[in-house]
Amino acid sequence: MKKKILALIFLIFCVALLRAQEFTTLIVAMDDGTSTKVLLGSQPKVSFNGTTLEIATNTTVLQFDRTKMRSFRTIYDPSTGIGGVKSQSGKFIQKGDLLIFQNLPSGSNVRVFGSDGRLMRAATAEGSYEMSLSQLSAGLYIVNLNGISTKIILRK
Repeated sequence: MKKKILALIFLIFCVALLRAQEFTTLIVAMDDGTSTKVLLGSQPKVSFNGTTLEIATNTTVLQFDRTKMRSFRTIYDPSTGIGGVKSQSGKFIQKGDLLIFQNLPSGSNVRVFGSDGRLMRAATAEGSYEMSLSQLSAGLYIVNLNGISTKIILRK
């Protein structure tokens, strides 16, 4: 009976996800009080495999033990969960998928992080430097230049 109820809830969730563009975030709440937010802009694939809820995006696969899940729901949440960084400004110019840095002091650290916090690109540079992001998919990234972080959006 519990499996049928979970399957029905999952079916309702999938229909709501397909029909309602305003849902941007899936929240999975666990019995231990923890919760995980999954951004739906990446169009994840959601499936039940045995006793596991699996959410697969282009870059990540999340798995949750269904026996320990309290609930899951979708909400409209335009925030990215990344705070404390400046809007696009700083000592670089973004031209498409190219970052152009100028007048960098010797030993400058340039790092690009994905919205999930993973390091995507890193370099040590000085003077003028160009970093290609052509191999990265479209999305939100954080450029950290010598400890100062800036959000950028990469469009393809």
